[in-house]
Amino acid sequence: MGGGALPIRLAETCASRGDPFVAIRLDGYADKGAQAFEGIDIKFAEAGKLLRFLKEKECDAVTFAGLVPRPDFSKMNLDWRAAALLPRLIR
Repeated sequence: MGGGALPIRLAETCASRGDPFVAIRLDGYADKGAQAFEGIDIKFAEAGKLLRFLKEKECDAVTFAGLVPRPDFSKMNLDWRAAALLPRLIR
């Protein structure tokens, strides 16, 4: 989840409909209200942690929502999975 109202509204809608979901909150970007939903807090550079979590939760779909400014990748401490994905992300 990034910032703004959209991720919270999306999570509230899923919860009210009984749709299974987990919140992936981007550290430093997600609003505090996102903590109300089951999920995980990750840093932008933790792709390995994210992929392990999604596999553990048996996720078969992902929706990205919220405001996230383009980060300065040169200042990030990327895990090896994020480093491998980086060329595809910055296109």
